Amino acid sequence: MEGDNTKTVKLYKWENLQADSGWKVKRGFSMWYCHYDFVDCDEGVEYVLPEGYEVAESPLGEELIYDYTGDYCEISISHNNPVLYSNAGRVELVRA
Repeated sequence: MEGDNTKTVKLYKWENLQADSGWKVKRGFSMWYCHYDFVDCDEGVEYVLPEGYEVAESPLGEELIYDYTGDYCEISISHNNPVLYSNAGRVELVRA
């Protein structure tokens, strides 16, 4: 058996402490640690990327997640877990 080809990404779970009924997004996940006084951010957890997904540099120099077709993935939250959305569909991530 060859080496493990599993790719992971560290995601930080955050909560907007100033969120009220006027804010749409109160919780989520990010690839970057939150440095805002009004956001509570955990220490990050490694999650397994599905086969064909990868973290790569965008044309603007940011590290982003891309699906197996090369499309950028938005990171969202569902049932307290990270979810990736792209033109390829929706994928829930699991802890590494």
